[in-house]
Amino acid sequence: MTTAPLATAPLATAPLATAPLATADTLVVRTPASPTISPDGAEIVFTLGVENRETDATDTSLWRLRDGVASPIEGVAKASAPQFLSDGTLAFLSSAEGTPHVAVLRDGAVVPVTGPALSPFGVLAAAWSPDASKVAVVAIESLALPGQPIIVTTGVHKMDGLGRFGDLQLALAVVDVASGEATVLRSGLRSAATLTWSPDGGSLAYSTWRDDNWDQHHTGIAEIVDVATGEGRVLFEGMLGLGGAAAFTPDGDALIISGRADIVMGNSHLLRIPLDGGPVRALAAGLDRNVLAGSGGAYPGSEFRFSADGRHLLFTLRDGGVAKIYAIDHADPQATAQLVFGDDRSCVYGLDTASDGTMVFTRATDEVFAEVEVRSPEGELLHRTSLAFDTDANADTDASQLLVTDWQERWFEAADGTKVQGWLLRPRDAEGATPLLLDVHGGPYNAWMPVADPAFLYHQQLVSRGWSVLIVNPRGSDGYGEAFFRGVEGAWGKTDAEDLTVGVHALVAEGLADPARLAVTGYSYGGFSVCSLTSQYPDLFAAAVAGGVVTDLATLSHTADLTGVFSRREMAQGDQLDHAALRAASPIARVHDVRTPTLILHGLDDQRCPVGQAEAWFAGLREAGTPAQLVMYPGASHLFIIQGQLSQRIDYRERLFAWLEQWAPETAA
Repeated sequence: MTTAPLATAPLATAPLATAPLATADTLVVRTPASPTISPDGAEIVFTLGVENRETDATDTSLWRLRDGVASPIEGVAKASAPQFLSDGTLAFLSSAEGTPHVAVLRDGAVVPVTGPALSPFGVLAAAWSPDASKVAVVAIESLALPGQPIIVTTGVHKMDGLGRFGDLQLALAVVDVASGEATVLRSGLRSAATLTWSPDGGSLAYSTWRDDNWDQHHTGIAEIVDVATGEGRVLFEGMLGLGGAAAFTPDGDALIISGRADIVMGNSHLLRIPLDGGPVRALAAGLDRNVLAGSGGAYPGSEFRFSADGRHLLFTLRDGGVAKIYAIDHADPQATAQLVFGDDRSCVYGLDTASDGTMVFTRATDEVFAEVEVRSPEGELLHRTSLAFDTDANADTDASQLLVTDWQERWFEAADGTKVQGWLLRPRDAEGATPLLLDVHGGPYNAWMPVADPAFLYHQQLVSRGWSVLIVNPRGSDGYGEAFFRGVEGAWGKTDAEDLTVGVHALVAEGLADPARLAVTGYSYGGFSVCSLTSQYPDLFAAAVAGGVVTDLATLSHTADLTGVFSRREMAQGDQLDHAALRAASPIARVHDVRTPTLILHGLDDQRCPVGQAEAWFAGLREAGTPAQLVMYPGASHLFIIQGQLSQRIDYRERLFAWLEQWAPETAA
């Protein structure tokens, strides 16, 4: 493939930063998450993640905020998903004894609520009844044990982060807290999520796959179950939202769930499902934005909450590269959503509310790492607590020392007129051209957010070394409307390729980027994009670093944990896969065209993008005579670069820096 020469401006070498930011300096940032507020608003509890080089992991503890003072909760370890119950009791999931279980804090002591008698494998999720007398749980009934044969009869027999479990079976059970007695409502489930109780405590709703052929049709259902009798009925059938959230309206007349009535990859909607069988209605459809429901993983989001009077549903959605809180009157068909809180320079996560409507959430901006904020129902700031740094251990460290540059918003225009948003991170004292790294986000249905995030401090490190970094939200990113979201449907590596490179060309033409020192990196779908771009534009980049890659869509369709989703939905193949077309659309079909020296970094236990994808790309590059190196991380899942061993995350970052300096060195200018 031939490419047009880059338009260039006269080069002026940018001065290098005098004090490069070391990786060790970036490990001091602490991350609050999952805040919950007591019904009376007097106390807030949240998790706090701290990098620990001795344990080679992120240690997570529970902290409380009371009277403006934050302090750790003693005696609680390996806790997640904290939640204040209606009686003020603090509940959470605990893995302190190895097996995940539900626990509560009573008189300063951790009291288990579920244990091995319910499931020797533990529980995956929990939801408490309105009166706090019962807890519904998703418990693991059976899975393949170590050393035993793994028996597979369905298309989904493994999951990234959980490994290979064969014919996993789950149970939906309700535990009476006083007696400890468990009642199994559903058995033999392949999946179960978004548990929520009706206001009267008599019913429970949850979502699951329609049947064992989910890998073929990707259709989910929402079922409501009578807790006393176990009788149930299906309320909804369709595609459930990423992350997922559900809640009964306070009057008990309807269930609100994130998802779509059709089976396509697109904006997740707020679906109001009347219990009387009336028509399903999409709330806030006029916003044309993706609802960010649930929490965890690589996607921000919040559970659904209601205003103090019960009339308005509070939810988060992505608007451009940021996440905001909106509210809508869920009973009024003519209602429009109103912005409650948010702006263009911050992202909110993990919303919870007190009985009077007081809100708590974590918020990160372009100037500060995530903080716990308390705001009135109208959005007025009541309190802000920053715990990003341990002032005792790091008295002289603050955000300004790690955020060495700003996010400069840029808009680029593709040849067909599509406007694409991006941000340029550039040394503040730079004059003229600098080396430039294009970093491509994963998904593709995700988005870069221009806020301080410990996971992406390598951008700031590169800037401190004299590099500029360009991040772009190409078609396929959420936050820009349904048409933009679905802009890569069936066209991975095609419609988004120009969106990703138009900014690079523009910065070179402006004299801000050195055409001899351009590099590209990305993870997951970003790794796919690295391979795709270097195969389409073999002379554009001097160096490439591809992580968690996808290179062969045909083989991916049968080997990934989300089997079929990539090919049937994201590549719009439908029910009958065209393997020849998938292969032709894959970077592996053009691997012999690649001339860019490429470093491939991949988790050895990655079930989302199996390691064979990386091995195939490495082998193809060697056949082509292109400089290449493959690094595989033992035991690492797909999300190891965010949640994995600290030493592996450090190694990933340092190898990225070394590869760029090796193949796009200063002498190249």
